[in-house]
Amino acid sequence: MLARFLDNLANGRTNAFSNAHLTLFGCMAYILLGGLGLLLAIGPGYASPIFPSSGLALALVLLFGGRALPAVWLGSAVMNMVIALLHGTLGTTSIALALLIACGATAQAWFGFWLVNLRLSSVWGNLERELDALIFLLLGGVLACLLSSSVGVCGLYALGFINRADIFYSWWNWYVGDTLGVLIFAPLALQLLNSSAGQWHNRQRYIFLSIFLMTSLLWLAFYGTTNLIRRDQEYRLKNDCEAFTKRISDRLLTHREVLTSLHNFIEVTPNLSFKQFEQFTKMTLKDHPDIFALSLNDLVLNSQRSDYELMISGLSPLGQFQITERDSQRNLIRANERAEYVAVRYIVPLSGNKPAVGFDINSEPIRRDAINRARASNTMATTSPIQLVQEQKKRVGILELMPVEELSLSDGGDQKKPHLLGFAVSVVKIDEMIEIATHGTIPNGLIFRVW
Repeated sequence: MLARFLDNLANGRTNAFSNAHLTLFGCMAYILLGGLGLLLAIGPGYASPIFPSSGLALALVLLFGGRALPAVWLGSAVMNMVIALLHGTLGTTSIALALLIACGATAQAWFGFWLVNLRLSSVWGNLERELDALIFLLLGGVLACLLSSSVGVCGLYALGFINRADIFYSWWNWYVGDTLGVLIFAPLALQLLNSSAGQWHNRQRYIFLSIFLMTSLLWLAFYGTTNLIRRDQEYRLKNDCEAFTKRISDRLLTHREVLTSLHNFIEVTPNLSFKQFEQFTKMTLKDHPDIFALSLNDLVLNSQRSDYELMISGLSPLGQFQITERDSQRNLIRANERAEYVAVRYIVPLSGNKPAVGFDINSEPIRRDAINRARASNTMATTSPIQLVQEQKKRVGILELMPVEELSLSDGGDQKKPHLLGFAVSVVKIDEMIEIATHGTIPNGLIFRVW
């Protein structure tokens, strides 16, 4: 069927097939040539420095008129949806962008058709004079190609695919790619699809090979340059990612040192007062602004709960103390009975963190998982991102926990088996930690995600 279709085109029988066949095969050709062009694209993948499909689209509309527009629209839409799928970004936004780009490509082909026919009438079918050929390329390429690039880049910016600083570069790259596509491939497409016309038939053996060779060399040059640029980008991105990872790891090591110091202080002063805890942690919080708070969390068995709450009520600066948890509406309530609790005894700074006093972090699965990992490894463990008890607004934080043990000697002077007292805990706000770790080192235009 495709062979018959091309044969009909070559022999000028442009009405021999239905609109459905024209749409199908025109769409397939558009996608094939567009895919070859987009091999040269450098992120986000929607603009190429040479785009053959723009030349094909103009040639199809010149030959078939409005019947070819659905082929151009469908070919562009499908091609750009496939691009999004290959990049793993196919969704409502990328589909909307693909449809918008298709409208721009279709409008451009029709605009080029209108301009060429307005100025050259039927002369474009032969282009015997050099002036006619020049006008054809200026109107159908240089002027008409302003349309698709403008529509496409406006869509990229409006839907968040590029930022303001990239608008002109993206527009220029798109415009040049479409223009070169028309300048090179529109005459070539007319040569192939309208070869029954006398002038085109006589030119075929002279210009087809030269245009094909020139296009191949141009494509290879672009492809080589694009690969060099892409490899350079990947190399720089890899180095940037490694640097960011190291900086964030260094912050976590710093936090480990802070918790180790607090852990040692608690172990040698297990009955410390809130004032002592506050004095010890004040300078640490000042020197490490990404640590939002430091706390002492006691491990309490259910059988000890009443005595423990009574004892801490006398020590807590807030007076009356009870072990709490969150209900399904995130309201603080008295904790239900369970085998053991890990309750916040002291937290500094107290201002802004009062709701956390008494909270049983063992009541929540993410915190409980970190508790179990810290107990098993007897070293610092970190929670997954959580919403903090003291934060009512949406903000990502983590807890870092280090076990605190009671070390004592037996009557014979031998060291007893360590007894777990609780945990030294730091409360870290992820956004501030990342800001401190990467401050002044993020290249313009680079966006990264931590998970």
